[in-house]
Formats: sequence, structure tokens, C-alpha cells
Amino acid sequence: MVEHKIFAEGVIKDIKKYLSPNYADVECEVIEKRSNNGQLSVNIAFRQPEREITPSIGIEPFYEAVRNGESLESIMQIIAEMAEQTINTTFSIIPGEMNEYKEAENYLGVCLVNTKANRKQLKGVTCIKVEDLSLIPIIRVPLSEKGIYGSMKVTEELREMWGVSVEQIFEQAWKNEESPMLLGLNEAVLHTGDMRDLSAAQDLVDNDNGEKMYILTNKRRIDGAALIVYPGVKEKLDELFPEGFFIVPSSIHETLIMPKGVEIQGLEMTPKELGRMLRYSNQRYVDKMEFLSDRIYEYDKDSGKIRQVSESMEKERGMEL
Repeated sequence: MVEHKIFAEGVIKDIKKYLSPNYADVECEVIEKRSNNGQLSVNIAFRQPEREITPSIGIEPFYEAVRNGESLESIMQIIAEMAEQTINTTFSIIPGEMNEYKEAENYLGVCLVNTKANRKQLKGVTCIKVEDLSLIPIIRVPLSEKGIYGSMKVTEELREMWGVSVEQIFEQAWKNEESPMLLGLNEAVLHTGDMRDLSAAQDLVDNDNGEKMYILTNKRRIDGAALIVYPGVKEKLDELFPEGFFIVPSSIHETLIMPKGVEIQGLEMTPKELGRMLRYSNQRYVDKMEFLSDRIYEYDKDSGKIRQVSESMEKERGMEL
């Protein structure tokens, strides 16, 4: 974190050399933001007079790029380009209008987070419990015409101001969400396949192409893990995998779906083995801000709900904040 701050301070010292003259009046400041799972990130805020919104850019990926050999010159140019793009935004909706539900409803979406790791951030936030996870509604604020957006959680205070129920908010949020998509894991690794709409994924499952696991997400692959509780998804997956399936929460952006009874290299993928593999992956490869869970889940047909599989819970990551 200290290294990130030092790097960010160096960026704001020289960034105006890379900005076009139209942004000569921009003021820059290094700030810290607490995001998913309570993780602090170092950002650079760009303020321009007479603009209500102050966009910011996370500095960590640029710091890592320089550490990995990218030239500082090229990184500064990229940061400047992104800064100009985020500063010169066209908002369809601004925070001052959020107190009107009719203005905000079409910008509602959902995301799924780990309840324990986000217990401080979830105070006062509208949410639905999904075992040890929390499904929360968010407002996605368009930042530009290129699909860049910011987001804010819907609080109970805001919901009460709107005068709508939790059920109404989630009903509208699901209407706004992209359709669930399915992609074979092998295809994703080899870049040989396209995502199929879940409603038309039967051919993907029926093809004898050696697929052992499938990725469930949305087209933009952002906040896609929430789609495991998208209305009708569990039932459709049960139709695709009549012998049952396990849900492996690989990140907040996607879940892996593994049919029950699958073997990999002659080893049956039991919940215990899947849990061990998931913890290994989370500890070594998953960014802390994208962590969702160390547990394996399954669909309980009798209750129509997702439940944790106790055999997968050898230990937890210990992310309580």
C-alpha cells in the first residue's frame, strides 16, 4: 500500500505533462477507497472546476505494470488518456437525482458479495441473504458512452426515501441485468468458444468435447456471480445437469458449474476436493477485492434454494474485518 501511494504521488506530480491543454485546470489528489471485502485501494481523483462529479482511477494495475517492465512513459500516457475519458463524461443520471426512484430504477443492478468479509460495508445496505453471501442492489452510473460506469450500493435509507419495497427493487434490478451466459471452461482457456445464452446452452452440454466445468456469468463478465440466483437459473441448470451440480464461486464476477460425478485425471471431484482446490485458487490467484467464498454450494431441489455443502468447509480464509 505504501509503495502504491508513493507511485501515485509521482503520477500526480507529472500527469499534467501528458494531459491535453483542455485539462490544464484539473486538480489531482491521492485518495484511498474501501471497496469489496473491505480492501483499501489507492486512487487518483481528478477534479475540474464546475463539475459535480470527481472521477478517480485505481493505481494498482499501473504500478504492477511498471514493476513488470512496462515503461513509465507508456503507463503515464495510458493514465492520462483514461483520466481525460473519465473527466469528460456525459452522465445520464447524476447523484442529486437518486432520491427519485423513477430516475434511478433503470440503473439498478445486482452483485453478490461475501457477508462476513463485507459486514462493515453492508451496514444499512439493502440485501438478501444467500447462505453466507449477500445479494445487494446497486446503482450503475454511466460514466461515458463506452460502457464505463461507477456504482453505489442501495441503502435502506435510500430505499425508504424512494418508498418502494425490497422485492420491488430486486425485481427491477433483475430486469435490468444482462442474461445469464454459459461457457465451457476448456473453451475459455483455449479461447475457442463463445458464450451461449443459458436458455440455449443445451448443445454445449450435449457435445462430447471433454468439458468438465462451465462458467456462468454475464456478457461483460462483471458482477456475474450474482446470476446464480437470477430467477430461473437454478432450475435451468438442474434441467441441463439432471444428476445434480456443484457451484464453485471463483470470484464475484463468475461461478463455475460442475456436474456431479465428474472425474478429472481419474479423481472424482467431491465437495471436499473441490473445496481444497477453491481455497488454493483463492489464496494464490484471486484478487482480494474479487474474492467471493471458500465454500462449495449446491442446488437443493426440495427448498428451491442454494445451500452450502458441509464437506467442503475444511477451513475458511479468515477475512473478517
